[in-house]
Formats: sequence, structure tokens, C-alpha cells
Amino acid sequence: MSHEFLSQHIDFIQGAKVIVADCNISESTLVWLLNNAGKVPVFVDPVSAWKCVKIREHLAQIHTLKPNRLEAETLSGISLSDRNDAEKVAVWFHTHGLNRLVLSMGGDGVYYSELYGASGWSPPVKTQVVNVTGAGDAMMAGLASCWVDNMPFIDSIRFAQGCSSMALASEYTNNPELSVANVKSLVEKQNV
Repeated sequence: MSHEFLSQHIDFIQGAKVIVADCNISESTLVWLLNNAGKVPVFVDPVSAWKCVKIREHLAQIHTLKPNRLEAETLSGISLSDRNDAEKVAVWFHTHGLNRLVLSMGGDGVYYSELYGASGWSPPVKTQVVNVTGAGDAMMAGLASCWVDNMPFIDSIRFAQGCSSMALASEYTNNPELSVANVKSLVEKQNV
């Protein structure tokens, strides 16, 4: 996908409720998208520590970033040796203009932070891991869906973790049982 291709669809892009991108696309295409999204929030999944460097200079144009531990360390230069470092990393990202950080810390859960809002830890959703492929994509899909539905940030985090948990529990990359009702039920059971 090139920025030339995207430029042919600028009205569609600027009319979206949210844009989801990842660092698998070329840097020039990603930068074009960030520069031409208009007022549409852009959610980005760094994908890998190697690919995430494409966005280092463009954090202020990203609404929501969903890095894992290694990607956050690569971008910020701050070691995440324990849970206490997550807040320092979030401050670094916000200082560089990022609005929302959703930092996936594996078994420690998710550290979430908004530039002018909520921050804290969301514990992991307990799950029997069958297949890790697709878990990050499911989490991002949950975050985007919650944005479109105007859910509060913390509720979005829990819902997205539920999506990820359902992906982890399935032998398939896309869990055929994934639905809003099933995710809400899973998250409610975890909160009891």
C-alpha cells in the first residue's frame, strides 16, 4: 500500500471515525497517513522493535499507541525492568506528544495512560494460552471498537484485553467465538 494509493481515497480516510495502522507499511506511507488523517484519530500498533522506529519522530500525530515492552523500550530508550518503570515510559511518550499509551506487559497486564486523563494498571485477563497469533490484533480491534462506541478509556482497556484473551484461547488466529457479548461476559467474570 503506497501513499499514492491512499491519496486517491483521502475523502474516505478523513471521513473515518478512527484509523488503525501498523508499522508493517512503509515509513513513507505511514507518515503520509499521519500527515493526512485530518482530525481522525490514528491508532498504531508498532508490530516489532525493529519496525517501530518508523514512528519515533511522529508520536504527536498518533492518538493511541499499543506497544509491548520491547517496542516501548526501543522507542523511549528507557528500560522496563519492572512495573515501576511503566509510568516513566508513559511520561516520555506523553512528553513527545502521544495522547494515549496502551502498554502491553504480558503477564503483568496492561499499563494505560492518557496525556490528560487516566493512568494505571489493568491486570491480565486469565486465559489458557493456545495460540499467541492474533492476540495483539484482537486487542487493537477492541480499542478501536470502543473508541467508535465512545467507551471510557479504562473500560476500553478491559474490553480490549478480553478480545486479546479470546484470541489467545483459540487455535485460530481469529477466534470464531469473538463477539461483543462474549467479550463483555468474559471481562465481567474476571471482575467478580
